[in-house]
Amino acid sequence: MNIDIQNYFDALNENFLLIVTSNSKEKDAINRVISNRKNITVHLPTGGCSIGLLDGMFVIHLTGTSGISTERSASRLVVEFVSRSNIPTPGIVYLVGFCWGNPATTKVGDIVIASTIESLNSRSISGEETIYKPIQYRSSIDLELIAQKINQEIPNSKLGELASLETLLSSTSERDRLLQLYPYLIGGEMEAFGFVPSLRQIPWLVIKSVSDFGCNNFERSNQASSAASSALALPVLNKLLKENELISFSISKPDELLLLDCLFGNKIIVLRNEVNSDELNDHLNDEVGVVIERKLEYYLNDNGYDRSFLRYFCDLILEVIQNSLKHSGASFASVKFYPNKIVINDDGEEYPLQNLEGDKGGASSWRRIKSYGLDTNLVSYTFKKKSHYFEMTASSKELMDAVKNCTASIIPSTIGSGYGRQVALSYNKECEIIYLEDGNVRMTSRRITLIGEVKRLLDEGKKVYVKVSDIAYAEEYRIALKEYSDNLRILTE
Repeated sequence: MNIDIQNYFDALNENFLLIVTSNSKEKDAINRVISNRKNITVHLPTGGCSIGLLDGMFVIHLTGTSGISTERSASRLVVEFVSRSNIPTPGIVYLVGFCWGNPATTKVGDIVIASTIESLNSRSISGEETIYKPIQYRSSIDLELIAQKINQEIPNSKLGELASLETLLSSTSERDRLLQLYPYLIGGEMEAFGFVPSLRQIPWLVIKSVSDFGCNNFERSNQASSAASSALALPVLNKLLKENELISFSISKPDELLLLDCLFGNKIIVLRNEVNSDELNDHLNDEVGVVIERKLEYYLNDNGYDRSFLRYFCDLILEVIQNSLKHSGASFASVKFYPNKIVINDDGEEYPLQNLEGDKGGASSWRRIKSYGLDTNLVSYTFKKKSHYFEMTASSKELMDAVKNCTASIIPSTIGSGYGRQVALSYNKECEIIYLEDGNVRMTSRRITLIGEVKRLLDEGKKVYVKVSDIAYAEEYRIALKEYSDNLRILTE
């Protein structure tokens, strides 16, 4: 499924990281550090564009070609991206990949981080001599504020100024002449000069790893490993900027949570190798917990699933994941949400929750859910083959009652009728919870009418279950009715 960026303008505007790469090696390296990645349509001729999460922040990854001369050059794409009023503005732009380094100050594999570039693309030729016309551009991000922390957290990092020009430098004499003119440069690359002037007030940084020295024996053998090194440095640098309040982003507002839902789908997975043991509790509480709470809101009803109960359930899920990753030797833990059940799974040692004892977090949380949920028949629990199954009994009853007694149907000859606006659905007016099947809808015009009918029901204060046949159709309902998320439930086959 492709996400359309314009559908999530409010969620993303000044609230995402834009990562720019200019070749397949850089693209592949960045894609490996973005979680929950999905394709996104930005209405530009890109070399690939995706959206996902990085350190609990929305990120869009835009790929083009190097330099600025081709239509799909990364530089041109960024200029077009930030200039369009119907595309949200990024909160920060990162140019990530590999570069050439100054042999006097760098070595292959060093991570060059620059908030200042020397644009040398404007030049003239006098005889056999190239005369550069330098223009300096400086980001609003002051790296000197966290320079010591960067050097501590990112091995082999070098902070300094980069040259930027549309030249694949492979001449020792030309490189030496350039460094003689601008000895403070620690290296150079081919994209930033083309888009940085268009960013205006948008902060930006260049993160590139040295793959060569721009000399006569230029080769590409180090490019893939250098791209991987810069990609791995990006989350570390981004976290430092966040911790030191140099950047700030949100994933808690309704529009943002809607996008978060779309990125996660009905499954959340936490990998042990993506978060160290000391940070696991913070990651679960501050990032994963936000998503789980959002997913659990689906089960809110008047049959016992109030917000207090669901908060207790969120607590238990997080404690189970933590125990799996810290104590049972699991490499992953996942949570999958269904309309009437929740399944927690891992690949570690088996442990039924009934065996939890003591006064630590997992045992205490289990006792609370047992008291409020299992003993009152709101939830049933079984364990088999390393999976914890929670049957959401109260949710199942509400949905089954709605299907049996309160299913809405389309009144023939009302959709597309020439007699003005008509009520298109027939249903029991005494029902407060309505069930609607969208599975047989094949025409967009028909679905648009149904969305309007669902809105009318929600405006009347009713709760509506809509079953659709495709996740793309589910997204249409969610986007059009995002203000009604408390009472709207979308079911996919």
